[in-house]
Amino acid sequence: MSATSGNSFFDRIEWQSDKFRLAGLTFYFQYALKDANEAVDGFVFHKTRPLVEEYADFFATHPGSYSNILELGIWGGGSVVFWNECLSPDKLVGVDIQTQGDREQFRRYVTSRALEGRIKTIWGVDQADRAHLRSIVEQEFKAPLDLVIDDASHQYLATKATFETLFPRLRPGGIYFIEDWGWGYEEPFLQSNPDWREFKPLSDLALELVQLTGTHPPHTMHLSPVKSILMCHGFLAIQRSALTIADPDSFKITP
Repeated sequence: MSATSGNSFFDRIEWQSDKFRLAGLTFYFQYALKDANEAVDGFVFHKTRPLVEEYADFFATHPGSYSNILELGIWGGGSVVFWNECLSPDKLVGVDIQTQGDREQFRRYVTSRALEGRIKTIWGVDQADRAHLRSIVEQEFKAPLDLVIDDASHQYLATKATFETLFPRLRPGGIYFIEDWGWGYEEPFLQSNPDWREFKPLSDLALELVQLTGTHPPHTMHLSPVKSILMCHGFLAIQRSALTIADPDSFKITP
């Protein structure tokens, strides 16, 4: 059922100042809304046009089948709908630490298109809960993950725990996105969120992943678990290598 992904769906996006349309659906940029309830005829979208365009460039150069997708940090579910329309996965699971449940627009989308067996949301999931994440992958997916999108807490320890749990469960060649890795360098963001100055920035995790890419176990012919890292303004794209991770439950970025 999975389509070969390129940039065709991204090219079909109809951009407007405060929203865009894709596949007959309307997505409202969250920053343009005073209240999420304003989006009665569409979905609230917690991303920006420049970020979507970065994703379009990425998938234009990384075509393939992304059948099994896990997304962390889904808010009202708008991004789940977006990824389903763009990549047509066989199974897409979105999780969030919030507990409010699906919005009515999202429920209508799933039922009207008979997607109950292909799309699932799970609320009240702490991304740092390794056991819970492992159980979700084991119960919801029949094959290794092809794509992970982490747009959850943006906190160093929680994001690292998620990566160490899910990255070994990617297939060779699979992609792991970490969004907003550079918030520690964004002074306007830090001015509007001063408490974040107390947190360890995600850029520290990015540096650890660079070190992991250059590190390899003995007798592996210089093969690291990470095949490559693409660093964009809006996300990191970490590609899994063909190296077998002997014990996924014990995988660590740093010794």
